[in-house]
Amino acid sequence: MSAEIQKQNVIPDHSDRLMEELGFDINQVTWGYRDIFRRIINELHSAGLLGEKNERVTRAFFDILQHGEKSFFDTVLNSYLKALKGEYRWIMRSPRLFERWSRMGLDLAKNKYYMGDRFFSYSAQGLLGETPREMEFLLDLMGWLREECMDLVPALMKGYTYLNENLDRRGIREFVGNALTLHRRNKESASKFLAGELTTSEVYVRQISRQVNLRDEGPALERLARALTGEEFSIEDLGGLDSDDLQEHGTTFVCCDGLMYLPAKSTELKTREMNRRVYWAMVTIGCASHNCKGFSVIHGGAGYETCHDLFKDSQDEHRLSVLFYLAEVVRIMQYCRQHYPGVNRVLEMLTKLEIKNSPPPRLAAKLLEFLLGDSEDVPAGSKTLLNFLKKVVRRSHDFRMTRDLLLREVRELNPSILKRVGGHLPFRLSFFPDPFFPLTISRPAGDQQQADLHDEKQSPPEEKNESNEKRKVFDAEKPEDEQNGTNSHDSNNKKESAGEDASVEAGYLYDEWNEAVGDYQRNWCRVKEIPPGEASGSTSLDAPVCARRIEEVFERIQPDEVRTINRLREGDSIHIDHLMEYLSQGRKRSNSEPRFYQKPLIDRRDMAVSILLDISGSTAGDVNESADPDKNSRDSKFTDSRNGDQSVLQLEKEAAFVLASGLNRLGDSFSIYGFTGVGRENCLFYRFKDFDDTWDRAARQNFLSTRPGSSTRIGPALRHAGWRMAQQPEKTRLLLLITDGKPCDQGYGTESQYAQHDVRKACQENQREGIHTFCVSTSKNDPADMELMFPRGRYVILTDFRKLPVELSQLYLHLTH
Repeated sequence: MSAEIQKQNVIPDHSDRLMEELGFDINQVTWGYRDIFRRIINELHSAGLLGEKNERVTRAFFDILQHGEKSFFDTVLNSYLKALKGEYRWIMRSPRLFERWSRMGLDLAKNKYYMGDRFFSYSAQGLLGETPREMEFLLDLMGWLREECMDLVPALMKGYTYLNENLDRRGIREFVGNALTLHRRNKESASKFLAGELTTSEVYVRQISRQVNLRDEGPALERLARALTGEEFSIEDLGGLDSDDLQEHGTTFVCCDGLMYLPAKSTELKTREMNRRVYWAMVTIGCASHNCKGFSVIHGGAGYETCHDLFKDSQDEHRLSVLFYLAEVVRIMQYCRQHYPGVNRVLEMLTKLEIKNSPPPRLAAKLLEFLLGDSEDVPAGSKTLLNFLKKVVRRSHDFRMTRDLLLREVRELNPSILKRVGGHLPFRLSFFPDPFFPLTISRPAGDQQQADLHDEKQSPPEEKNESNEKRKVFDAEKPEDEQNGTNSHDSNNKKESAGEDASVEAGYLYDEWNEAVGDYQRNWCRVKEIPPGEASGSTSLDAPVCARRIEEVFERIQPDEVRTINRLREGDSIHIDHLMEYLSQGRKRSNSEPRFYQKPLIDRRDMAVSILLDISGSTAGDVNESADPDKNSRDSKFTDSRNGDQSVLQLEKEAAFVLASGLNRLGDSFSIYGFTGVGRENCLFYRFKDFDDTWDRAARQNFLSTRPGSSTRIGPALRHAGWRMAQQPEKTRLLLLITDGKPCDQGYGTESQYAQHDVRKACQENQREGIHTFCVSTSKNDPADMELMFPRGRYVILTDFRKLPVELSQLYLHLTH
């Protein structure tokens, strides 16, 4: 029997040889652990997890064992080996993950032995993840905590099982982030919070487990809005609005034309699904307000920052605004209940909950509850007011009629009754658009908004200084004599003496977004149009070969205006050959189908495209500065006959010329614009070809003769091109921007992202008008900036800009087919 036991305890020599080859001396391990180490190493080697076949894991494994020379560390290594002995050895089949896991345990043990021992022990029990994906996630969290404080890692391990059972990964990450915030204030509380030992830990977990995030639901909510209204709506985070105004008004929902601002999270109700329905109910209410012409259709427009502006000429402005809100809530809720009955249950639940919790005085809440039919108790002394509001709601069809009815018939109310309404709104529904929130949005300037902007009268050349040159006056509503600090008599005298020098320079005023303050700078940029025929310069390009080739390609995809569909069961006429075929088959087969009719089908493209070219000073540079001059030198099909080198602007013009030739043959409506300028008050916008202009020789000559300008201020150009495109009747509208570098002009530079955020806002404004913006750029723009300006991949960066003439046409076909 003893011989048999002795035979079982024999350890094969190959494990000792493996340890010897890797320089690991088993004798450095405390003698009580040596046999355990040998046995486990042998098992792992026999299973093929250690050795030449798994070299990366083998080296990482023995790197950890090298620390066994420290006696106290043997306990950690013992836990390490036991974890690999059991079911957890699957981790050794993922070399990169095994290295990360081993290194994390080693780092914890070096800090404090018990940390490493607990890490490996918890791993062996499956408390830290049972799949590679789960372990990767945990290691990421531990690395995050380790950067802040290593002592937080054991707390996470202690509470991780509870977090994993109650939260998804995003919720766990949010919980850990909150612990880090708490750690900066109170280290001890942060550790207890992370370990789940505080009551607030449980409360926070419950809140996260039921919350729904706008970033997850946004795309679905936008599709819902599009389905209910037939128009594009953008869903954005309410936090993007002014935080002081949000806090002051307690606003939770803002809706304007083509845009809804919703809270970043929905956590008020008990379950995740109920909170998701809150989002859907809010969007449904916003769509109902849009469809039945509520105040949201003009909220934020010029002169309508809040609904108070509807009654600004009335002495009872505030009280009428409150009555307006109550009437509009009832009118829109009735519309919603009638047209979208599927959301009625959620709306009733939310309404009752909010009315129940409304703060005193509760008159507005009681009135609203009664008007919505959720209560039969008439508030004391309010019968006359209720009847008045019912009549307004019954007769109104849009917000303007509601306003007019209130102004016209408020005289019927006794002043004492109107006084009861109060001068402010003590209650409002959180899921209904707040018309009292001060909102302003940037809108493209139309012809009726074209402003006269007066440049300051220049001093004589010898008296000029830098400050006078830079000073510009933007208040177009002030008389010129006030702007220049003179009286009317002096101003008239100057005008008479100056003659044409006192003429007014016209332009288009546009807002510009300032991300730092979270608001628009009003009337900040002036766009001056340069109409067709005013460009100057010599024509240096000749691109007939490539243009003809693109015309042939576009001609092949051009749909026939009218084509005939054959073999129909019903139609406008009979195809004689198919009829004879049917009759002949009918003699042989009685079940042959009567498909001998035909009818015409009108097939035409409904597309408008604007090509917007950056013609700033940087486009005068040689394209070879950003590309290898020897690489693909024949990709560009045409060069300047006077010089073998090409500028960026030449390539832009070639590409636009080629694409325009194809579009002209295809029949798509198109325009070609360019932009440059100096400073915000002098943004030049070149109209090389408008949508209604013909692409004739004069238009081509005018376009090809343009020369580089100065600065690159992209935002105003996008807004003005978008305004022009918005007047086109085509269903699909595409704005193609071609630029060679980052936006740069007086007032901001490339080191700041002020301009990038403004470009992003301009694209969003165009999107609300149904205009899709796409950018083609050189490699001077990095992907991070491009993604900021043109999110969701609405851009392409050409590493070899000489391919632009061909690539642009191919890109257009890809985007529109």
